[in-house]
Amino acid sequence: LLSGRLKHLISPAVAMVAFCGLWALSVIGFSLSTSLIFSLCLLFFMGAFDSCLVVLRSTIIQKATPDTYRARVSALEY
Repeated sequence: LLSGRLKHLISPAVAMVAFCGLWALSVIGFSLSTSLIFSLCLLFFMGAFDSCLVVLRSTIIQKATPDTYRARVSALEY
């Protein structure tokens, strides 16, 4: 949904810091929550933010790796 819109606005490193902060706020909110529904919503957002972090981390690694070593570096992640 947002990949086309966000691609030209921010760098992957800035987006990673933003999603990391949102993930941390979700964890803090989950630890303080007493409502089951609110806790489940925060768990959903924690998973969504973590998925975004995985994509951004692999993007940063692929951009920083030379073409000759890209397949080898990508294989180390899995």
